Amino acid sequence: MDTEKAWIVFMEDNEKFFEVLGSRIAGRRKELHLTQEELGQTLKVTQQEIASYEKGQRRIPVSRLPALAEALSLTVEELVHGMNGGPRKRGPSSKFQRQFELLSRLPRNEQEFVGKFLENILQKAAVS
Repeated sequence: MDTEKAWIVFMEDNEKFFEVLGSRIAGRRKELHLTQEELGQTLKVTQQEIASYEKGQRRIPVSRLPALAEALSLTVEELVHGMNGGPRKRGPSSKFQRQFELLSRLPRNEQEFVGKFLENILQKAAVS
C-alpha cells in the first residue's frame, strides 16, 4: 500500500473512531439524564462543543478525556473503548449517583447539613 492510500485508510478509521466515541458520549450522557448544556457546564465548554463531540465532528483533546470520563461516571478506558458489554457494576442508580457526585462538590458545611437531613429521614422511615 502506498503512502497516499495508507493515509486515506488512516483518516477514514480516525473519523469512524470519533463517530463511535461521540455516540458513546451521547448514549452515556442520556443514561445519566444530563443535557448537553449540563455536561458542557461541568467541562467548562459550550453546548455546541458537546454536540460536535457527540456527532464526531470535533476531535476531543486528550487532555479533556479524564474530566469527560469522570463527568460520565466512566473510566477513560471505558469511555474510549466501551463498556465491553454487560453491566458496569452494581450500585446506586444513575440519578442518585449523579446527586451524590454533585453533593461532593458542595462546601463541607452544606454536605454535613444534607447528611444530617438524610439521617433524620432514614431514621423516621426505619421507625415506621
